[in-house]
Amino acid sequence: MPSLTHLRLPGILDTLEARNREAIDRKLAYTDFLTLLIQDEIARRDQRKLDARCPRATNQHLR
Repeated sequence: MPSLTHLRLPGILDTLEARNREAIDRKLAYTDFLTLLIQDEIARRDQRKLDARCPRATNQHLR
């Protein structure tokens, strides 16, 4: 898993085990499995951006 960290994809590490189990249970194609992992990473990044913006917006509103 160091490769995922090196590529700056830590969100995939967080969901890899659960998504792997889901792929096995649902008999997903490799491309569908990879799509889910990438969507998880995108969602994690979007959430981090939102979390970073919220305190700044609150601080600007209070001024």
